[in-house]
Amino acid sequence: MCGSCRSGSFSMLTKGMKGWCGMTAFDLMNSVYQRLCQTSAALRQMLTAEGFRHTHGFYNNHSVKRGGVFVTEHYPIPVISVDGIGDIGIDIENIWFEAALPREKALQFDYRQVAGMQFELYGAVHFLDDLCDGNAPADQIVECIKESGEEKFCMLFTFGESVDLSALTALVRLFDQ
Repeated sequence: MCGSCRSGSFSMLTKGMKGWCGMTAFDLMNSVYQRLCQTSAALRQMLTAEGFRHTHGFYNNHSVKRGGVFVTEHYPIPVISVDGIGDIGIDIENIWFEAALPREKALQFDYRQVAGMQFELYGAVHFLDDLCDGNAPADQIVECIKESGEEKFCMLFTFGESVDLSALTALVRLFDQ
């Protein structure tokens, strides 16, 4: 909410009601989604130029952590699914990349390649339970995978909304091996 607004309430149910900074619900949602759609289009163009096959759509009901607690996003966001690699979500506050790895590939992955990058590692079935902190040493990450009964693993990288999209496509390329 900007400083010029007097009310912190915003009702999507009241047709024509002015919300934050005098914007209607339509104007507010349209401005938010315009940025998301532009980012998605730019990223899809880069992925296509680099030879990645992908599909895209708008999906809701993502489980995200806010303040260390999982909450459900009820609103749809653009998601780009890169064939055989993972998904990229363009969210309101960030962009995320979720790589999906079968057990054997997860055990063989060189985690030193992503050292210094913040990520979460979890199983595809029990996805609300983090298996290992992404800041752990590579050998400890591998041990977490070995001890898990999961057959497929996900690595979730979260970036601020101002991430360099070429750096993001480089990360996707890393998982295309």
